[in-house]
Amino acid sequence: MPSLQKLITGGSAVSVEFVQQWKDKVMYFNAYGPTEASIVTSVWAASKHDIEHKSVPIGRPIQNHRIYIMDAQNHLQPIGVAGEICIAGVGLARGYLNRPELAAEKFVGNPFVAGERMYRTGDLARWLPDGNIEYLGRIDDQVKIRGYRIELGEVEAQLLKAASVQEAVVITPEDGAGQKQLCAYFVADAELTASELRSKLSQELPGYMIPSYFVQLERMPLTSNGKVDRKALPTPEESMQTGAEYVAPRTAAEVQLAQIWQEVLGLPRIGVKDNFFEIGGHSLRALQLIQRIYATMGIEISLQSVFEHPFIEEMAQELFKNSLEGEHHSNMTKLNENGRIHVFCFPPVLGYGMVYKEMARQLEGHCMLYGIDFIEDQDRRGDELNDYVDAIISVQEHGPFVLAGYSLGGNLAKLPKQWKREGTRYPISSSLMHLKWMAPCSR
Repeated sequence: MPSLQKLITGGSAVSVEFVQQWKDKVMYFNAYGPTEASIVTSVWAASKHDIEHKSVPIGRPIQNHRIYIMDAQNHLQPIGVAGEICIAGVGLARGYLNRPELAAEKFVGNPFVAGERMYRTGDLARWLPDGNIEYLGRIDDQVKIRGYRIELGEVEAQLLKAASVQEAVVITPEDGAGQKQLCAYFVADAELTASELRSKLSQELPGYMIPSYFVQLERMPLTSNGKVDRKALPTPEESMQTGAEYVAPRTAAEVQLAQIWQEVLGLPRIGVKDNFFEIGGHSLRALQLIQRIYATMGIEISLQSVFEHPFIEEMAQELFKNSLEGEHHSNMTKLNENGRIHVFCFPPVLGYGMVYKEMARQLEGHCMLYGIDFIEDQDRRGDELNDYVDAIISVQEHGPFVLAGYSLGGNLAKLPKQWKREGTRYPISSSLMHLKWMAPCSR
């Protein structure tokens, strides 16, 4: 189409790759706007200087339109903080025909201009430092999984940044146990594995926001009006990609473990080279796995071992060693590799220091974190404090020490200002109270 000079897209999120393909061939614009605001409310013009954008902005308001990004209490959000897009100006519709209740809910008074109306879109976005707006999805797409609030649109936006990904949709189906899980569907012009996408997403997103399943489709199913038909998306078990070649269990222990994994993860087939945490596993399922292994095989395995040996073939060897030697593992787990100071993290009610894994990832290069499992010895009650001291000085012999605690761990971190162990005093860092972080319910 050599005569094509201008291209405007709108209606759905567009990928960076799509913009790169077109912006040097035509005048390219990305538009945003709901029907209630006369279709187009903001426009972003692509140019050779806009390549640094990690996602495609929806631009700035057009003439005679105003956009506010607000929280639920009608407070304006600062740059970089997500909020609801609210639109004012001459483009607003009068309301919904024969639906006065809905019109009153969505078309509200503008708190900044007396006598003017404002439309609450239900769309989530944030201001970028350059004055453009980044669209993040629908507010009603916010979900809560394992205690974490997750914006599905933010996960989709990060997926669209991956090379060759053209469309992305994230939903939250329930597994066999009734627990919600993140499942990503995407269309790309090259075959991508789950491991590749997880590696890409982990650079921008915390672990709890990375989908358990990735399903690549030739095209998205659409409704009659051209929107993605989420109900028609295939179940993840039918087309999940793990990125690993399937290798069947070869020993009796591997067969037993594969069966246990299938029950815990709700999958029909698992190979010995599949990674537990890349095929739907997380910390809560790891605890279920530990319980199921003990109930079925009569062998104890620690949560630390699950994280260190997330493959069936490795776990089978670890179980064999435990059965011969009896389980013995350190109560201390090193959670990252590099940092200027050591930080010793006490466990919450769950009892495992591994819960600080995500914080350790965020603090890589700044602090070296060690997670301490809850210590309880029926034969030595009252000496647990000394056991914590021993665990810490086995890593760092001399003070000052920096401690962190969350929930119940906040109480454990509130140790005396000096420890006394076998005649030696170990001063705690004076920065302890500034670094220690606890849940609101902690005392």
